[in-house]
Amino acid sequence: MKKSKIIIMLSSVLILAVSTYIVINYWDNIQDLFEGQSDLPKVSNQNNKNTSNKAMTGNKSQPERKNKVILRPFTVQKKVAEIIGLKTAMVKQRSDNVKLNFTGKLAYNKDTLSFVTSKQQGIVREVYKTIGESVTKGEKLLRMESYQLGKAQQDYLNSLALLHEAEKNFHRVKILYYKRIISEDKYLKEIANHRIHQNHVLNAENELNLLGYIDIDELRVTKRINPYVTMESPVTGIIIDRFANVGQMITPMKPSYKVADLSSLWLFMDIFEKDFRNFHKNKIVYFKPVSYPEQTFTGYIDYLNSEVTGASRTIKIRAVVENPYGRLLPNMYVKGWVDIKSFEKRLMVPSSAVIDTGKRQIVFVSIGKDKYEPRIITLGNRIGDYEVVYTGLKENESVVVSANFLLDSESQARGYIRDLQTEDSKDNNN
Repeated sequence: MKKSKIIIMLSSVLILAVSTYIVINYWDNIQDLFEGQSDLPKVSNQNNKNTSNKAMTGNKSQPERKNKVILRPFTVQKKVAEIIGLKTAMVKQRSDNVKLNFTGKLAYNKDTLSFVTSKQQGIVREVYKTIGESVTKGEKLLRMESYQLGKAQQDYLNSLALLHEAEKNFHRVKILYYKRIISEDKYLKEIANHRIHQNHVLNAENELNLLGYIDIDELRVTKRINPYVTMESPVTGIIIDRFANVGQMITPMKPSYKVADLSSLWLFMDIFEKDFRNFHKNKIVYFKPVSYPEQTFTGYIDYLNSEVTGASRTIKIRAVVENPYGRLLPNMYVKGWVDIKSFEKRLMVPSSAVIDTGKRQIVFVSIGKDKYEPRIITLGNRIGDYEVVYTGLKENESVVVSANFLLDSESQARGYIRDLQTEDSKDNNN
């Protein structure tokens, strides 16, 4: 009897010692196993080592918790899912054409925008065209009276008269010189005087050319001063602004008309930084204006801004749009897209399904019977509204694409998603 009691006592002591060793060395794993729901936790640990190997080697240190995240499935009743607007989508293999959507705004093509400015100062006497009217190249816009032009014409006629007198004197002196009646000095002075008057006429003629006066030959013959000038449109288009009225003084310092050629427009788009690599010069863009939702227009990219807007993290891109029938107007808003081609099928998940915490990307996968499972995935490039998936998902799995942020906050609050590294840092700080 005494021997049996001793054996029982020794066995109890041995069991207690082994239990104490297991609790001391593996308490974290035991706590994680029995905490929360009865569902076994899923542990994502890139550097996870087999604890059994540690036990075999006699390593008594705490198991490594770096980058360890515990993910537990949870249940969302159908009524609750309807209330919060929970929706799912299938993970599919996708390829070929993917549309990357954008919004944009049409604007005047400044390469075809013209400002009509007078070359001389004057007073407006008549106005022929006003804002909104179409004009063709060479069509009259207004008529003005220019004192400056009249004075230039008078200076030209005076220079012509003086040159005529100088030519008479030159021919007279030339004959006298050949007859040796006058000295060579007088003959050379008369040559210089004649050239001076020739230069005066040339300068007066250049002044008329600078003022835009083209009827110099007529002026030379008729000798009639005409201070009136007709301003003409340099291009075909629509008058979008007018700065001159009857009786107003206009100068070369300020334009009188603004004419736009609407046969070509610019389309400006603000593209998010992450989508910028899908755009390049001469790439075709497609869009539909709000006014013509049934018709698709096209253009090509001719300019990409060289910097990112700080607040919105967008890049401005410009496309040239042909508008031969004038249906498109500046400041129209449009909805457009570009085609992105992928030459091989790749597993893709909707971008709206991914929650990016900064450390990792998480999706919620439907596993049936109203149950959902948080899962860490590895993503590749973004193509349109989809993300390429490298690991973590399989084809035909169903992921949450709406109300997933609500699920994420509730999962963390209830302990279905636990970041042990974060918890350790909080404990150390405390």
